[in-house]
Amino acid sequence: MMLPCVRVPIRVVPLENESLRGFLMRLAERNGVSGPDRILNDVIGGARLPITTRRALALADYCRCDVPEFFQLFGIEQRSIDGSRQWRLAGEWITKDYFLRSSRPSVCPLCLAEGSFLRGQWEVTFYVACPLHGVVLVERCPSCGRGLTPHRRRVDHCNCGFQFEKAEPVSASPEAWLVAALVEYRIQGRAFLDVPKRLKLRMRTIEQLAGLDLDTLFKTLWLLGHCVGDASRVASGHGRQRLWSWQASETIRRAVELVADWPDALFRALELRQAEHGLRDGMHPEAGLGPISRYLEGEMTGEQSAFVRAAYYRFVHDAWKQRGGRWRARTRFCQLELF
Repeated sequence: MMLPCVRVPIRVVPLENESLRGFLMRLAERNGVSGPDRILNDVIGGARLPITTRRALALADYCRCDVPEFFQLFGIEQRSIDGSRQWRLAGEWITKDYFLRSSRPSVCPLCLAEGSFLRGQWEVTFYVACPLHGVVLVERCPSCGRGLTPHRRRVDHCNCGFQFEKAEPVSASPEAWLVAALVEYRIQGRAFLDVPKRLKLRMRTIEQLAGLDLDTLFKTLWLLGHCVGDASRVASGHGRQRLWSWQASETIRRAVELVADWPDALFRALELRQAEHGLRDGMHPEAGLGPISRYLEGEMTGEQSAFVRAAYYRFVHDAWKQRGGRWRARTRFCQLELF
């Protein structure tokens, strides 16, 4: 329920790619309000309600912001034509809530030292490193050990008083750095050419990954690193739970390993999934691969995902041939060139 309230006396300008929560922290501090939760309670009637379009309009008016400048903030839940939820980040849409970790945001201490505002990409599940500084994002306060909360009062401080820019930097893995650099390229147009040699990725592969929109990139990481790469999850399917940062880092590592030796590494991983499932003679070649197939057909039907579908159905086709069967091609999936 929207509550009638006066507007803030001092206007604060939203910054490019800033998170909504971070903006409200800056607004509250500038106007002497106790914190962002107080603003949300006063304006929309709750600090933990999703910020829908209607609620965002009320907040924009309260903050003395124009609608376009307010809606560039990351964290506003909008609806697509078919009614599904989506979130906008720097002109691109993210369509799955498990690609967000708004309730467990992280920060780069070195970025905060340069500019005290929360970047929207820090709330993205697979953005676990800072490509600008090559360090892991901080998700727990080094002083009190508690997870960072979006309900804290200040952008650059924990509620315990610790200043985040004093946190000891930890070097990020090459895989985490690569994915963060790809995200940064999509939202800022900033290219990072010094790809870690340890990754052994061909430039053509990196260029094709950089050409994926954010939603397709995240779905590719989820499929390869979570659905395919985590063989321990055979019995429970691919799931839709939100990943912790360490889980996201492992998912990224597994996905990059598959992409580095594409498509042979994918074929080996699929064979492992079948072995874990106990595939025997006479069984359907896709036995044990149900979650992978369903995610492909349900979430990755666009042209940018064609290289993944092509590799998967090539594996299924070869499996049929090895068993002396006949594979019926799924004509709605075009077999485009692989990496």
